[in-house]
Amino acid sequence: MAADVAHDSVATRRDRASSSPSVRVALSIVLLVCGCVGPSAPPPARARGPAPAVSATNPLAGGRKFQPPVVGTLEKQDRVRVRFEGNHFLSAEELLDVVRVDEADDFAPPVPPLSDIAEIDQLRILSAYFEHGFVRAESIGAPRIETQGGVSTVVFRVVEGERYMFGKVGLREVDAAGKDTRPLRPKAKLLELLSVSTGSLFVRSELAASVGRVRRLYADEGFAYVDVLPETRTDDDARTVDVDITIRRGEVAHVDEVEVVGATQVDPAWIQATIGLRPGDRYRESRLESAKEALTASGRFRAVDVSFAKAQGNNVRIVFELQE
Repeated sequence: MAADVAHDSVATRRDRASSSPSVRVALSIVLLVCGCVGPSAPPPARARGPAPAVSATNPLAGGRKFQPPVVGTLEKQDRVRVRFEGNHFLSAEELLDVVRVDEADDFAPPVPPLSDIAEIDQLRILSAYFEHGFVRAESIGAPRIETQGGVSTVVFRVVEGERYMFGKVGLREVDAAGKDTRPLRPKAKLLELLSVSTGSLFVRSELAASVGRVRRLYADEGFAYVDVLPETRTDDDARTVDVDITIRRGEVAHVDEVEVVGATQVDPAWIQATIGLRPGDRYRESRLESAKEALTASGRFRAVDVSFAKAQGNNVRIVFELQE
């Protein structure tokens, strides 16, 4: 049964940033990085059983109650309406919070075609399902746009599939030749940084956050270009996703140059002293964050941004962009 929902985008969500074609690329990457199936793993040709019942005793419940599709229309003054078909676990209201196609009137010009916005929203819908363990969630074709009486209805069709748990979770470090080597910290300590474990519900953002914590540990020890790569394997019979995290630390990086951009009224010597970084210092990510916090807390700048780029050798060039 379909859920038909119209929504007043102006009254409730005007404050969102406008969309752009680059979002399509960004969301595609998000769905693949730390994702569950990778770009070339189609669902197996097997009969789908019913989705597991969600109850207080079912480990797949994830603390949620089952919500059937919501039927009906929320009457608003919209020229764009949204309808979801095939959704059972996530309600129409929950999915409506994910999409932005009903906000087309709010976008800053040039406004992309409605079909382009809908295609990006289709990726957002899949991403929402990945956050609830539905690693085989699929969209059925492209979003369909039905126009009648000056009102466009965008129809999203999904197959939710079944919910998956984390299977085996492994972690190792390899050298430049790909051979196992001793990690920066004992393996048990590194595993403590992970918020995913065997038997827990597969949540893509938890895997991404775990990878980020490991990367941060290495980056704070000078390994600015460390690679922390998760590889996943999906077992459709067991409904599990095994995860192997591989670390390649690279070489220690040092500060090559510290550049300050945008400061014309504040004493440069004070800025450099507050930043506290000098050429030759060992790169530590926490020092960049501390410097940014100190500059922001001073109240002398409306905005503070910090970035770094690869410099000569394995060194880094750090740039502080300040708005007075």
